[in-house]
Amino acid sequence: MDTTGLFSGDVISRVLGALVTLVVAWLIALLVSSLIRGVLRRVRLNDRVAGSTAGQQAAFDFEGIISGAAYWLIILFGLAGAFQILGFTLATAAVTAALTAILSYLPRVFGAIVLILIAWVVARILRAIVTKALTAAKVDQRFAASRGSKPAPEEEAIATPPPPDEQAAPGPSIAKALGEVVYWLTFLFFLPGIFGALGLEALVVPVQGLVDSILAFLPTLAAAALILVVGYFVARIVQRIVTQILAATGIDGLTARTGVGSSAQAVKLSDILGTIVFLLIIIPVVTAALNTLGLAAVALPLTAMMTQFLAAIPNLFAAAIILTIAYFLGRIVADLIARILAGLGLDSVPVRLGLMREPVGPGTSLSGVAGWIVFVSIMVVASMEAASVIGFDLLATLLSTVLVYAVRIVLGLVLFAIGLWLAGIAYRAIIQSGMQQAGLLANVARVSVVVLSGAMALSVTGLANDIVNLAFGLILGAVAVAAALAFGLGGREVARQQLETWRAQAELNPPVAPSTSTTPPPAVPPTTPSEG
Repeated sequence: MDTTGLFSGDVISRVLGALVTLVVAWLIALLVSSLIRGVLRRVRLNDRVAGSTAGQQAAFDFEGIISGAAYWLIILFGLAGAFQILGFTLATAAVTAALTAILSYLPRVFGAIVLILIAWVVARILRAIVTKALTAAKVDQRFAASRGSKPAPEEEAIATPPPPDEQAAPGPSIAKALGEVVYWLTFLFFLPGIFGALGLEALVVPVQGLVDSILAFLPTLAAAALILVVGYFVARIVQRIVTQILAATGIDGLTARTGVGSSAQAVKLSDILGTIVFLLIIIPVVTAALNTLGLAAVALPLTAMMTQFLAAIPNLFAAAIILTIAYFLGRIVADLIARILAGLGLDSVPVRLGLMREPVGPGTSLSGVAGWIVFVSIMVVASMEAASVIGFDLLATLLSTVLVYAVRIVLGLVLFAIGLWLAGIAYRAIIQSGMQQAGLLANVARVSVVVLSGAMALSVTGLANDIVNLAFGLILGAVAVAAALAFGLGGREVARQQLETWRAQAELNPPVAPSTSTTPPPAVPPTTPSEG
């Protein structure tokens, strides 16, 4: 009984000792983790990491991770003590082995942390140097000016701009972007050392190979970037020179005077030609940069396109000359023809014919329309020739077809206008004759002439020839059948009387043989239809 009591008292004391050890370890863990979290919050570890990622929130709670690691490490020590007090030999050995491994690995972790801190400091310094150097060189302003955007006058007047962190950049900043690239490349270069300090040799080899490849590629990338930057600025300088020279020659005012454009518009001819010159320079520059990078699959299509474009420049220049000459010649010829026709009195013809009551304005007069038709015809012919010179044979064929149909349509309109004029003459002549049913006959005559001229106009234009022929034949056949039915059925008595009259006249006036006598033939009394 005493032995059992002693044994029971020993077990209880062991359990109480283990519980006290765990509680003490738990309290110490809470205290240490709270202290570590407080220190890390004071140094703003999460904010600094978030600030290093261009103002974005950090992906991990580093303060919680570090304080949590310290918490569980102290808990493991408490568990080891508790298991030892309880006499759990195997559990004690396992926890002790884990603690030994963790403590032996801590120097590696501390070394990796030191390397990470060094990498972070170096990366921030390099990022600041690159960003401030590019900002001092006004790279963003230069690219903004090259895109055509200008800062506001009040922004230009500020002598001391605010710090970079307080500026509200309206668009992406090239200086900041390049600074971030340098920042992460610095971390990438430190990765092999960090992985080596942690003993992760399996990750060291691929990362080291990646870093070596990047270091080997950096000179090529720098050469390509230098080619692009120099070529870009040269192209912009040449573009501005060409644009200013063309603007000084008055080419924008010339196009405004000829009616092609206005010098007050946003897009001017000098700007367009300057942009073309810029493209002619920048495309070979981009091709050279791609060849430097070894991207032949992308550079070859650009080279082929540029070769074809350069080969087509003489043809494009010839086509532009043809269109320019045709434009000025067309304007001169159209104006001359319009003046001649207006001097001949063509604009007053519709009024004299009764088609209009008063003359129309100069823009819609017959002389103006005729001049416009002549100008359009000249430009279409010149466009056909220009398309043929460039090599656009399909476009030339299409313009030729359009011109043929346009001529047919114009001829059809002229023929229909003549028909309207003749219909008006016939209408007035029948109305002025004073015969019975003159109004009905005049309308029938006018409609008949208009329908006939419309059919002829459609036939000349070549539109629906079969339909016009069929419709015209059906109308004439219907009229003939209607006349035959009306004369043969509804007017049989009238027809019989008329035929009798014609027969009686034929009997009373037989044909006489030719004679040399001067005696006149005996007079025949006139007959009436009632006598027949």
